[in-house]
Amino acid sequence: MDEDALAGSSVTLRLVSPHLSQGFPGTMAMAVTYTLADGALEIGFSAVSDRTTICNPTSHIYWNLDGNSSRGSGGTIPGATGAPDASDAPAITDALDHTLHVAADRYFPTDAGFLPLDVAPVDGTPFDFRQPRTPRAAMAAHPGDPQLAIGRGYNHAYDFAAAYAGLADGYRTSRRSPTAGLASGVAPSAGSAPSVDPSMEAGARPLIPMATLTGGRSGITMALSCDAPALVVYSAGWFDAGSSLPGRGGRAYGPGAGIALEPGFVPNAINDDHHGTTPSPLLRAGDRFRMTIRYAFHA
Repeated sequence: MDEDALAGSSVTLRLVSPHLSQGFPGTMAMAVTYTLADGALEIGFSAVSDRTTICNPTSHIYWNLDGNSSRGSGGTIPGATGAPDASDAPAITDALDHTLHVAADRYFPTDAGFLPLDVAPVDGTPFDFRQPRTPRAAMAAHPGDPQLAIGRGYNHAYDFAAAYAGLADGYRTSRRSPTAGLASGVAPSAGSAPSVDPSMEAGARPLIPMATLTGGRSGITMALSCDAPALVVYSAGWFDAGSSLPGRGGRAYGPGAGIALEPGFVPNAINDDHHGTTPSPLLRAGDRFRMTIRYAFHA
């Protein structure tokens, strides 16, 4: 980050990932801009690559709208392990009593390795949050559910492909990057790495209202919208209170300490398009990737 990246209520972080870094083809330049405005946090992603590659970024913020409190986690999470922290540090109220609404009719069950299987309706399952309810209540209403056991709670993608297909301007634009002329099989010469100017990506684009989350004690509501075809809901069932790094106040975060709401493409969509119904995270050489996540807050 340089001084030019700071502008009023926003900050831009930039990264150039070299060709074959972590095995991915292409030299990719990405800019991520965080903006605070009008009671909301917006995260804008923009990227270009000189070779066709995979581009599926997201935000993995863990939300706990109640924060630290005088009591600890209550209830159980399917399959969770880890002894409770008995220190004198302030307890971290888990987020399973937050009220969650997810505006999706379908979700993706997973195999034991968390790879999505064919899409399924949420009707009659603990994954139905079309009417707001708490994750704890949804899990309690479906004891022994095999999908909850696999994820130790929620670690599943919800399907927003139909709404995504209806956007006037989706992830990609037809505008070519400065590296559009580079052949996909030719390594870039020194100094030819692609670049991203976030100002080129300015302008309001339609976002899909995906989810809301309301703190059980604070009453604070966060509404999430994004221009993405899926939303992964993760209830942090794999956090281990016995080994995690300490959080605020010195107490370790255990299972359910936060809920992550991660917009993006369906995991593993590059290998399984679910009979042609799942958009691909493939970014063609020279095309520009764009995505905006908006978190709006009110009490």
